[in-house]
Amino acid sequence: MSALRRIRTWGTTGVWLGTAFVAASAGVAQERIATSDGVVAYVSDVPFVSTVGRVQSAVTSRGLYVMQVLDHTRAAAQLGYDIGPNTVVLFGNPEVGAQVMTCAPRAGIDLPQKLQVWEEGGMVLVGYNDPSYLVRRHSIEGCDELIDRVAETLDSLARDVAWKE
Repeated sequence: MSALRRIRTWGTTGVWLGTAFVAASAGVAQERIATSDGVVAYVSDVPFVSTVGRVQSAVTSRGLYVMQVLDHTRAAAQLGYDIGPNTVVLFGNPEVGAQVMTCAPRAGIDLPQKLQVWEEGGMVLVGYNDPSYLVRRHSIEGCDELIDRVAETLDSLARDVAWKE
């Protein structure tokens, strides 16, 4: 039997945008959660540590490179903050990144790509920056096919990290 879970979605100004309901059980397709501030997320079917553990194999199986793992939880704890589990993995393909920056040099500020795994509201989430948001943010033109490939890869990657069918 499936259960519905609720996720609050907030805009960049802290304004509540609505609530997404997500089916969360074996055999039920997960719903893609997109917010107006350009973040796409999925609810993971395993605990935080297991979800983070899935990232490297999902990234490298696509011929991409893990460039850095940022443990925000540990960094915050060193300063006395308890932010809960929160890790960001930077990864990419330098050739694709160079092609994106050929279309819009300032897009480099958002490269390499990132997957964030965090806990919120009792759920483990896997999220990434929506490439369509980055297209608007950086006025990327003439690279539609490239951006579509990036979007497909990111979405597939996040889904694979979030749950195994």
